[in-house]
Amino acid sequence: MIVRNRRAQSLRARILRVLSVLAILVLALVVSYRLGVSAGGNQERIATMECEDAQALLAKHRDELNSLHQQVITLRKGAEIDGAAASEVRSQAAIAQAKIVRLEQEVALFKSITDASIRTKGVALHSFELFAGADDRSFRYRAVFLQRAQKHSTIKGHLTLEVSGTDSGGARTLALKALAPNPEPGPTGRLSLDFVYFQMVEGDITLPSGFLPSLVRIRAEVSGARSQRIDRSFEWHLSEA
Repeated sequence: MIVRNRRAQSLRARILRVLSVLAILVLALVVSYRLGVSAGGNQERIATMECEDAQALLAKHRDELNSLHQQVITLRKGAEIDGAAASEVRSQAAIAQAKIVRLEQEVALFKSITDASIRTKGVALHSFELFAGADDRSFRYRAVFLQRAQKHSTIKGHLTLEVSGTDSGGARTLALKALAPNPEPGPTGRLSLDFVYFQMVEGDITLPSGFLPSLVRIRAEVSGARSQRIDRSFEWHLSEA
């Protein structure tokens, strides 16, 4: 039993160390990025280099977590740690893996903003995600818009969101105004965009009973250095929170 506990404690300690490093990395990325976007120029190049360092660090910790996971399997098969200890270690490893995935997404976002080699300039819908809510009809959406440019200008505009699917009456499309539990879009049914580097737009939606969603369409109109329209559709798919 002593050996089991020591092995389990050792694995837990290593995973907690990884989680601590990831927490520090989050703070470092946010600080370095804010320095970059506030100062511009050379600071943006520094932010880009730090993103590359962050990617290498994330890969290292992903490999370490995979190694820990294999150790849990090996020790469990050898009955050197009990089921409860193995379950706890796996749970902590899963939390760390989820943090790494989220950090990788943040690094990709920061690199997209500061990467001068990207030829496509202008405003882009960088990502769109859906997450499960409090019940089976409630969901949370998250859309990230960013501006790729040599010289960033203030972007202003608006976006609309609609969900297509089916119900007992056949095909149906619902606008955000009809889906939001609170009047987030306002009377026009549009959400405002106002940013320089990027903007994260989040909100909650509630689907009517019997409605089966299949597609989310996002349309945006923005103006800055030039006017631009964005029109993209996404399959209904839930991401891990």
